[in-house]
Amino acid sequence: MDEVEGYIKALGDKVYRTRVTAAAALGNIGDPRAVEPLIRALGDEETSVRVAAERALGNIGKPAVEPLIHALRDTDWQIRATASEALGVIGDPRGVEPLARLLRDEGRTVRREAASALGKIGDPRAVEPLERLLGDKSVRVRVAAAGALKKIRKK
Repeated sequence: MDEVEGYIKALGDKVYRTRVTAAAALGNIGDPRAVEPLIRALGDEETSVRVAAERALGNIGKPAVEPLIHALRDTDWQIRATASEALGVIGDPRGVEPLARLLRDEGRTVRREAASALGKIGDPRAVEPLERLLGDKSVRVRVAAAGALKKIRKK
C-alpha cells in the first residue's frame, strides 16, 4: 500500500481527527486517485472532515469542480463557504453561475467567499452580480466584491 492508498483508507477511520488529517494530506499530495474518496468524504457527518475534503479537492483541481458545485447547495454555511473557496482556487469557469447565485446567500461569509472566488476565476459574467453586491450590508462582503471586480476588469 502506498502513501495515497494509506490516506484514502484513513478517510474511513472512526476518529474524525484522523479523517481530517487524511483529507488534508491527500489535498497536499494532489493525486487524482483521491478524488472519488474525497467526494465520498463530503458526506461525512463531521463538518470539519467535509471542510478538509473540500479544501483537498480544491488543491487537486478540475476533476473536483462538479462535486464542489454540488456542495454549494449544502445546508451548512461552512460547507458552502469552503466549496466557494475551493472553486476559486481551481479557477474553472463552470463555477461562475453557481457562485453568482451564492452572492444572495443569507450568510455573509458565504457571500464573501463566493465573491472572492469569482474574482479569482475572472470571468466577465460575474461583473453584474458582483456590482449588485457593492451595496451589501457587510463591509467585508463589499470589500470582497470590489476586489473581485478589480481583478476581473484587469483581465
